[in-house]
Amino acid sequence: MSERPRLTVQIDGSEVILCLNPEARRQLIAELQNLDRQSDHFHVLGPEVGDDLQVSQIPYRPEDQLAYALKVCLRYDDWDAEHFPHVMAPPPELFET
Repeated sequence: MSERPRLTVQIDGSEVILCLNPEARRQLIAELQNLDRQSDHFHVLGPEVGDDLQVSQIPYRPEDQLAYALKVCLRYDDWDAEHFPHVMAPPPELFET
């Protein structure tokens, strides 16, 4: 019997923090490896039910802000170059030398 997957998605300002146990990590990696041009995204939703990977609605600390859904998208450069060319621009220099 495997452990129940637990994935908590916390939002701290502009930072997203994923807290996951080994079973949730295994399932998340499997979902990521299944992404391709025909199946380019997946959703992770709450509430927790069964053994499927879902987002926990139980914060680690009472003040933690949680995300209750997660969408993961695989983006190919040729798609973005055609439909969203602005995201293909090189990032701005953060520090001038």
